[in-house]
Amino acid sequence: MNKDRRILFHLEKDVLPVEELQTCISEFFAMIQSASEDCLSDVKWFAEIQQGSVALATYPSSDTETDEEIDQCLGIIRSDFKLIQGGKNPSTFTKKTMQHYEAMTRLFKGENGLSGNPTIDISYPGSHEREPIAMVDYSVPVKTKTIDRSFGTTYGEVKTLYASAKPFFALYDEASSKRVKVYYDDALLDTVRSCYRSNYVRVTGDISFNEDGTKHDIVAQDIQVVERPETISLADLFGIWGDAE
Repeated sequence: MNKDRRILFHLEKDVLPVEELQTCISEFFAMIQSASEDCLSDVKWFAEIQQGSVALATYPSSDTETDEEIDQCLGIIRSDFKLIQGGKNPSTFTKKTMQHYEAMTRLFKGENGLSGNPTIDISYPGSHEREPIAMVDYSVPVKTKTIDRSFGTTYGEVKTLYASAKPFFALYDEASSKRVKVYYDDALLDTVRSCYRSNYVRVTGDISFNEDGTKHDIVAQDIQVVERPETISLADLFGIWGDAE
């Protein structure tokens, strides 16, 4: 565990109602766990209660994810918190993560809400942003996040394999350089094993897209190990063959 990588939740208050504080802490840890699952498949979080007001530090650790992958995920989490603070939709956070966020910040709103000016600070090696992000003073986006689906193809490098529950692997999409979850069934397991962490692949299947047009996840129907091409056609790059029924 490297303490240079951390997410710190801080309240400028050291006397709070016990039940509300317990709820706040519980939702914070659930939110961080969910947020990391939105971009990484295998991360454990270690907590530390620091002196001075209410300060909770969490540190990520993984036996399978690289430091670079963890740093990328922390950067995405920080970016999404900043988007929320600015009244915009997060790019990666799922509905589950946002539910924990709203349950936590709801305690500080209204006439009888908690005081304490909660902030969150995310730091990791290479990050140049150190200012804490306010968690309550934000506007709820008017437009809810939507994901469109289409059948198509995408290319990228296979990374982390996640085999429990609904199995998937992480793919670094050639088009966006972002991490995309690729779900597969047992019929494709041997192919997935052969390309894990070492190969460039072409995945064909049902693709869901984020609001900004980047891929969110793929339900694979076919996976093939291929040589990295010098150029990729626009049709393959964006993977859209027409709306799926």
